[in-house]
Amino acid sequence: MNTNLQNYGIFLKKNICLSLKSNIVLSIILLLAIPIVRSVGNLTVVLSAECLELFVSLIGITMIIPITKNEHNTEIREIIFGKKISYILTVITRLIVAFIIVFLMIVIYAIIMQKLNSEFPFWSFVIATTFLAYFWGLLGLLMSEISRNSIVGYLSAFGYYSLISFGFLTSSNFMYLLPITDGSLSMPIFIKLVIVNIVMLFIILLIAKKEKI
Repeated sequence: MNTNLQNYGIFLKKNICLSLKSNIVLSIILLLAIPIVRSVGNLTVVLSAECLELFVSLIGITMIIPITKNEHNTEIREIIFGKKISYILTVITRLIVAFIIVFLMIVIYAIIMQKLNSEFPFWSFVIATTFLAYFWGLLGLLMSEISRNSIVGYLSAFGYYSLISFGFLTSSNFMYLLPITDGSLSMPIFIKLVIVNIVMLFIILLIAKKEKI
Protein backbone atom coordinates (compact mmCIF):
# COMPACT_ATOMS: atom_id res chain seq x y z
CA MET A 1 0.00 0.00 0.00
CA ASN A 2 2.78 2.43 0.96
CA THR A 3 4.63 1.59 -2.23
CA ASN A 4 1.53 2.29 -4.30
CA LEU A 5 1.01 5.61 -2.55
CA GLN A 6 4.67 6.51 -3.04
CA ASN A 7 4.48 5.62 -6.74
CA TYR A 8 1.34 7.69 -7.16
CA GLY A 9 3.01 10.58 -5.33
CA ILE A 10 5.92 10.45 -7.78
CA PHE A 11 3.47 10.21 -10.68
CA LEU A 12 1.49 13.19 -9.37
CA LYS A 13 4.64 15.26 -8.88
CA LYS A 14 5.79 14.55 -12.43
CA ASN A 15 2.39 15.50 -13.84
CA ILE A 16 2.25 18.76 -11.88
CA CYS A 17 5.74 19.65 -13.09
CA LEU A 18 4.78 18.87 -16.68
CA SER A 19 1.62 20.94 -16.33
CA LEU A 20 3.38 23.96 -14.86
CA LYS A 21 6.91 23.92 -16.21
CA SER A 22 6.46 26.04 -19.33
CA ASN A 23 2.71 26.66 -19.38
CA ILE A 24 2.65 28.88 -16.32
CA VAL A 25 5.63 30.89 -17.57
CA LEU A 26 3.89 31.54 -20.90
CA SER A 27 0.70 32.50 -19.09
CA ILE A 28 2.50 34.99 -16.86
CA ILE A 29 4.24 36.51 -19.88
CA LEU A 30 0.86 36.84 -21.60
CA LEU A 31 -0.68 38.58 -18.59
CA LEU A 32 2.28 40.92 -18.21
CA ALA A 33 2.02 41.83 -21.90
CA ILE A 34 -1.62 42.95 -21.67
CA PRO A 35 -0.86 46.42 -20.21
CA ILE A 36 1.50 46.99 -23.13
CA VAL A 37 -1.27 46.70 -25.72
CA ARG A 38 -4.14 48.16 -23.68
CA SER A 39 -4.94 49.80 -20.37
CA VAL A 40 -6.00 47.65 -17.41
CA GLY A 41 -6.73 50.51 -15.02
CA ASN A 42 -9.52 53.09 -14.74
CA LEU A 43 -11.75 50.98 -16.99
CA THR A 44 -15.52 51.13 -17.18
CA VAL A 45 -17.56 47.96 -16.77
CA VAL A 46 -17.75 47.45 -20.54
CA LEU A 47 -14.02 47.99 -21.05
CA SER A 48 -13.21 45.74 -18.10
CA ALA A 49 -15.32 43.00 -19.66
CA GLU A 50 -13.46 43.44 -22.93
CA CYS A 51 -10.09 43.23 -21.19
CA LEU A 52 -11.02 40.08 -19.26
CA GLU A 53 -12.78 38.26 -22.09
CA LEU A 54 -10.53 39.09 -25.02
CA PHE A 55 -7.16 39.18 -23.28
CA VAL A 56 -6.99 37.66 -19.80
CA SER A 57 -9.02 34.59 -20.77
CA LEU A 58 -6.37 33.63 -23.33
CA ILE A 59 -4.31 32.05 -20.55
CA GLY A 60 -6.65 29.09 -21.02
CA ILE A 61 -4.84 28.50 -24.31
CA THR A 62 -1.35 28.68 -22.84
CA MET A 63 -2.21 26.63 -19.73
CA ILE A 64 -4.47 23.88 -21.06
CA ILE A 65 -3.67 23.07 -24.69
CA PRO A 66 -0.02 22.02 -24.11
CA ILE A 67 -0.74 19.56 -21.27
CA THR A 68 -0.62 16.49 -23.53
CA LYS A 69 1.87 17.62 -26.15
CA ASN A 70 4.57 15.26 -24.84
CA GLU A 71 2.27 12.26 -25.19
CA HIS A 72 1.74 12.99 -28.88
CA ASN A 73 5.17 11.45 -29.30
CA THR A 74 4.87 7.75 -28.41
CA GLU A 75 8.56 7.34 -27.57
CA ILE A 76 8.55 10.28 -25.16
CA ARG A 77 5.42 9.18 -23.30
CA GLU A 78 6.81 5.65 -22.81
CA ILE A 79 10.12 7.03 -21.49
CA ILE A 80 8.45 9.44 -19.05
CA PHE A 81 5.70 7.28 -17.61
CA GLY A 82 6.05 3.71 -18.81
CA LYS A 83 3.18 1.58 -20.06
CA LYS A 84 1.31 0.89 -16.81
CA ILE A 85 -0.06 4.39 -16.18
CA SER A 86 -3.43 5.06 -17.74
CA TYR A 87 -3.54 8.03 -20.07
CA ILE A 88 -6.85 9.23 -18.63
CA LEU A 89 -5.29 9.52 -15.14
CA THR A 90 -2.52 11.64 -16.62
CA VAL A 91 -4.97 13.92 -18.43
CA ILE A 92 -7.28 14.30 -15.42
CA THR A 93 -4.38 15.16 -13.10
CA ARG A 94 -2.98 17.80 -15.43
CA LEU A 95 -6.41 19.27 -16.19
CA ILE A 96 -7.21 19.69 -12.49
CA VAL A 97 -3.90 21.48 -11.93
CA ALA A 98 -4.37 23.66 -15.01
CA PHE A 99 -7.97 24.56 -14.06
CA ILE A 100 -6.90 25.63 -10.56
CA ILE A 101 -3.98 27.71 -11.83
CA VAL A 102 -6.12 29.43 -14.47
CA PHE A 103 -8.75 30.34 -11.88
CA LEU A 104 -6.18 31.71 -9.43
CA MET A 105 -4.42 33.74 -12.13
CA ILE A 106 -7.70 35.32 -13.22
CA VAL A 107 -8.65 36.12 -9.62
CA ILE A 108 -5.29 37.80 -9.00
CA TYR A 109 -5.46 39.76 -12.25
CA ALA A 110 -9.01 40.91 -11.53
CA ILE A 111 -7.91 42.08 -8.07
CA ILE A 112 -5.09 44.09 -9.65
CA MET A 113 -7.53 45.63 -12.14
CA GLN A 114 -9.83 46.74 -9.34
CA LYS A 115 -6.88 48.10 -7.37
CA LEU A 116 -6.16 50.18 -10.48
CA ASN A 117 -9.69 51.62 -10.27
CA SER A 118 -11.35 49.47 -12.93
CA GLU A 119 -15.06 48.99 -12.25
CA PHE A 120 -16.84 45.65 -12.64
CA PRO A 121 -18.79 43.10 -10.57
CA PHE A 122 -15.89 41.01 -9.32
CA TRP A 123 -17.09 37.43 -8.96
CA SER A 124 -19.50 37.31 -11.88
CA PHE A 125 -16.80 38.59 -14.24
CA VAL A 126 -14.14 36.31 -12.72
CA ILE A 127 -16.31 33.22 -13.08
CA ALA A 128 -17.35 34.14 -16.63
CA THR A 129 -13.73 34.79 -17.62
CA THR A 130 -12.61 31.52 -16.02
CA PHE A 131 -15.12 29.43 -17.94
CA LEU A 132 -14.24 31.26 -21.13
CA ALA A 133 -10.56 30.49 -20.49
CA TYR A 134 -11.53 26.84 -19.99
CA PHE A 135 -13.37 26.99 -23.31
CA TRP A 136 -10.33 28.25 -25.24
CA GLY A 137 -8.17 25.58 -23.64
CA LEU A 138 -10.60 22.68 -23.98
CA LEU A 139 -11.39 23.53 -27.60
CA GLY A 140 -7.71 23.49 -28.47
CA LEU A 141 -7.03 20.39 -26.37
CA LEU A 142 -9.91 18.51 -28.01
CA MET A 143 -8.65 19.30 -31.50
CA SER A 144 -5.14 18.48 -30.35
CA GLU A 145 -6.20 15.07 -29.05
CA ILE A 146 -8.21 14.25 -32.16
CA SER A 147 -5.34 15.17 -34.49
CA ARG A 148 -2.53 14.15 -32.08
CA ASN A 149 -0.97 17.52 -32.91
CA SER A 150 -0.84 20.52 -30.56
CA ILE A 151 -0.46 22.96 -33.44
CA VAL A 152 -3.92 22.00 -34.70
CA GLY A 153 -5.23 22.73 -31.21
CA TYR A 154 -3.72 26.21 -31.14
CA LEU A 155 -5.02 26.99 -34.63
CA SER A 156 -8.54 25.88 -33.65
CA ALA A 157 -8.65 28.06 -30.54
CA PHE A 158 -7.16 31.12 -32.23
CA GLY A 159 -9.38 30.53 -35.26
CA TYR A 160 -12.52 30.82 -33.15
CA TYR A 161 -11.01 33.78 -31.30
CA SER A 162 -10.36 35.51 -34.63
CA LEU A 163 -13.96 35.03 -35.73
CA ILE A 164 -15.07 36.94 -32.64
CA SER A 165 -12.31 39.55 -32.74
CA PHE A 166 -13.03 40.47 -36.36
CA GLY A 167 -16.79 40.57 -35.84
CA PHE A 168 -17.75 37.48 -37.82
CA LEU A 169 -19.44 36.11 -34.70
CA THR A 170 -21.64 38.47 -32.68
CA SER A 171 -23.83 38.04 -29.62
CA SER A 172 -26.82 37.35 -31.89
CA ASN A 173 -25.09 34.27 -33.34
CA PHE A 174 -25.78 30.88 -31.75
CA MET A 175 -22.07 30.00 -31.82
CA TYR A 176 -21.11 33.13 -29.86
CA LEU A 177 -19.89 32.08 -26.41
CA LEU A 178 -18.53 35.21 -24.75
CA PRO A 179 -20.82 35.45 -21.70
CA ILE A 180 -20.45 39.15 -20.82
CA THR A 181 -22.64 41.32 -23.04
CA ASP A 182 -22.83 45.12 -22.73
CA GLY A 183 -21.15 45.02 -19.33
CA SER A 184 -23.35 42.38 -17.73
CA LEU A 185 -23.33 38.60 -17.52
CA SER A 186 -25.70 36.97 -20.02
CA MET A 187 -26.98 33.85 -18.29
CA PRO A 188 -28.22 32.10 -21.48
CA ILE A 189 -24.78 32.47 -23.10
CA PHE A 190 -23.01 31.53 -19.86
CA ILE A 191 -25.10 28.38 -19.46
CA LYS A 192 -24.40 27.48 -23.09
CA LEU A 193 -20.68 28.04 -22.47
CA VAL A 194 -20.72 25.73 -19.43
CA ILE A 195 -22.56 23.02 -21.37
CA VAL A 196 -20.12 23.23 -24.29
CA ASN A 197 -17.19 22.97 -21.85
CA ILE A 198 -18.70 19.89 -20.21
CA VAL A 199 -19.31 18.22 -23.57
CA MET A 200 -15.76 18.92 -24.75
CA LEU A 201 -14.31 17.70 -21.46
CA PHE A 202 -16.35 14.49 -21.72
CA ILE A 203 -15.10 13.84 -25.26
CA ILE A 204 -11.49 14.54 -24.25
CA LEU A 205 -11.72 12.07 -21.37
CA LEU A 206 -13.44 9.55 -23.63
CA ILE A 207 -10.51 9.76 -26.03
CA ALA A 208 -8.03 9.57 -23.16
CA LYS A 209 -9.74 6.47 -21.75
CA LYS A 210 -8.92 4.58 -24.92
CA GLU A 211 -5.24 5.47 -24.71
CA LYS A 212 -2.46 4.11 -22.50
CA ILE A 213 1.00 5.42 -21.97
